Amino acid sequence: MVAVAQVPDDDGDFEFLADPGGLLIVYFGYTSCPDICPTSMSDLRGALAAVGDLADRIGVAMVTVDPERDSDEVIAAYVETFFPRGRGLRIDDSDLLAEVAGAFGAYYSVEEDDEGGVDVVHSAWLYVVDETGRLLLAWPFGTDRVDIAADIEHLIKEQ
Repeated sequence: MVAVAQVPDDDGDFEFLADPGGLLIVYFGYTSCPDICPTSMSDLRGALAAVGDLADRIGVAMVTVDPERDSDEVIAAYVETFFPRGRGLRIDDSDLLAEVAGAFGAYYSVEEDDEGGVDVVHSAWLYVVDETGRLLLAWPFGTDRVDIAADIEHLIKEQ
């Protein structure tokens, strides 16, 4: 079971729960990620396109692991680029961010390098949650969008 901590957002509090009869796919990343995050989002977008009308029952939420640089507006716009109804989430409280990420098994670190730049390291998994907050499945980076689509179809039929 994933912790269903409430995360403040522009519309009130967000809980990591799918809508009834649907699924929620959660990702932890950051908007200036040069390759892993946009690839993961693109692969998921392709998988959702492949499942057709079933995609209407899938929610997508991306939590930034770099809240210092990803404002609410930046993370929201980034996610909406891939998923018009997707949710970009930013957690200012570092303890709460660690708790939420840890509940999924996600890890990250954000550190300043010797030249004053920022190094961000993060896991790259897509997590599937049902309407009770139960973690059903996780796809590692590089999972083929055809396989993701097949899993989504199976999970929706099981709902």
